[in-house]
Amino acid sequence: MPSNTGYPAFFVGQRLTASLLTSAQPMQAWKTTSTTRISTATNTADPDLTLPLEANALYKLEYMLLYSTNATADFKWQWSVPSGTTGNHVISAIQVGGAGTAQTEDLAIAYTLAANAGAGGLGSSSPFSVLGRGWVDTAATAGNMTLTWSQFTLTAVNTTLEANSWMELKRVE
Repeated sequence: MPSNTGYPAFFVGQRLTASLLTSAQPMQAWKTTSTTRISTATNTADPDLTLPLEANALYKLEYMLLYSTNATADFKWQWSVPSGTTGNHVISAIQVGGAGTAQTEDLAIAYTLAANAGAGGLGSSSPFSVLGRGWVDTAATAGNMTLTWSQFTLTAVNTTLEANSWMELKRVE
């Protein structure tokens, strides 16, 4: 069971070093430019949304994905993580294949990190958002956590992950 001491643990009389203080800070990755994909339903690594994971560590995950696509293509993603890593995330997004509006098609669903999560498109030129929160528990293998994404249904239209999408990891154990 996770303790309430936080990570890293600080002790009276302990020498504070730059690396110790840095390890207490959340890690963030931001998209500075949009990435567009067309006619593909095969997830591919995003060029910007990647963060390193240490072995045998527990992290809190938060992210916001801004995307634009039509109601046929929709948007899907999953997380590429090191071997043995487990975790879940809960999303709030427009339902895939939803025929309503952003206000009537909002849903919250839990996914494992390796499962494809999906969000619907409504054909608007304004981006829609996915908000996600969860946890990531690494095993003996360190490596990167990377967002991979594509169209949910292969369609000859642009599907774009917009600039200012972000992810954040905070080590808690």
